[in-house]
Amino acid sequence: SIADVQDANHFSVYPNPATDRVTVQFEEGMDVSNHIVLFDMMGKQYSLRSVHETTNSMELDLSDLRSGHYLIRIEEGDQVRMFHIIKE
Repeated sequence: SIADVQDANHFSVYPNPATDRVTVQFEEGMDVSNHIVLFDMMGKQYSLRSVHETTNSMELDLSDLRSGHYLIRIEEGDQVRMFHIIKE
């Protein structure tokens, strides 16, 4: 199991590995909803569907994805963060 990914700028992505859903948590007030992108390891981009949003988190539906390794890219202002997740 890979530990939950969190960086110094208060982003976290969990659970990891994930099955059907993954939560992206961020600082309250950040506007990242239009700036989250999912890629597979070959660089193919997938559309993400948010199933639940709060002021500091988004729960994303992964149920249509095959099992494997993915990257979640989050843009916030001029900062870009990448998180590696495993879909079981």
